[in-house]
Amino acid sequence: MQVNAPERVAQTSIAQVWKVRQYDGTPAALKIYENGLRNEACAADYLSQINGQGAVSVLSVRDNAVLLEWLEGPTLGDLSRAGEDERACAELVDVATRLHGQTVRDRGYPRIQDWLQAVLDLRCSADVSSEVQRDVVRCQALARDLVNTPQDQRVLHGDLHHDNVMQTARGPVAFDPKGVVGEAAYELANAFRHPRGKFDVASDPRRIERFATQVAEGLSVDRHRLLTWIPVKIALSISWRCGGVLKADPETELLAVALETRDRSLNG
Repeated sequence: MQVNAPERVAQTSIAQVWKVRQYDGTPAALKIYENGLRNEACAADYLSQINGQGAVSVLSVRDNAVLLEWLEGPTLGDLSRAGEDERACAELVDVATRLHGQTVRDRGYPRIQDWLQAVLDLRCSADVSSEVQRDVVRCQALARDLVNTPQDQRVLHGDLHHDNVMQTARGPVAFDPKGVVGEAAYELANAFRHPRGKFDVASDPRRIERFATQVAEGLSVDRHRLLTWIPVKIALSISWRCGGVLKADPETELLAVALETRDRSLNG
């Protein structure tokens, strides 16, 4: 992993990201993990197996660092925030379809069903409204049903949404995967919380309905089951964010809209 001319471009909770130059002058992204790869080892392995087909290419892996293809361009989130959400959603579905078209072997990846334990364990503080408490209980019931009726299990990107796909010269390219085993319908459930900073877009029931149809058709998954995964994924994000005890969270309103949209679709 011989690189030079480092320029730090990002700092996350677990890693520093540097723009570097390879020996031939080609730019690359060097991600250095402060405490080793740990859970990110699955992400690196996933990208290595995808081999650049719809996702960023891995150039090299060391004990605490990953050298990646340098991606240049705006994200699909930027496209959506610029007023072209329908186009951004369509391109996101295309990327997911490309990723699911690759053969990726499970090499001890984490399981979505284990992640959902955080939803099942979620508790609400006494001052949380009865409406939010009701929605949490509903999501826990939905999560149990999803865990007890597994379908179409496969290796997933695991964090695929508008702000994790960049528009590049070679087309839309996904990055920052988790590398996880779960149901195909889960893959884009997180995208219904995005793009970042556009709650009005994400919480529009018409957008949820339209996007759900695109995803169901593109990934060949059951639309009603997808509409169940969406509120469960929102509840999972809330669970992680609050540390297991919900007091207040900005996405409880989105959770309510997702549940209402699901109900309306199932009853329609």
